[in-house]
Amino acid sequence: MIVDCALNGGDDYELCFTAPGTRREAVLDAARALAIPISLVGEIVHAGGLTVVDAHGATRNIQAKGYDHFGPGSQPV
Repeated sequence: MIVDCALNGGDDYELCFTAPGTRREAVLDAARALAIPISLVGEIVHAGGLTVVDAHGATRNIQAKGYDHFGPGSQPV
């Protein structure tokens, strides 16, 4: 499924960041000024865990499958 690939696949070299909602217009203005396309992809809320909601508002049950760089068996470089 394409959603599983997007959430768990590797080699995605785009930056993700968070910003306060009160700074949304400032972030959009900066992106426009620098001609850098950005996309709003979610929101941080005070709750435990991760909830994925699709474009239709339905909650998706997603299993983490990606590589854990800090998990058991990882080695410091």
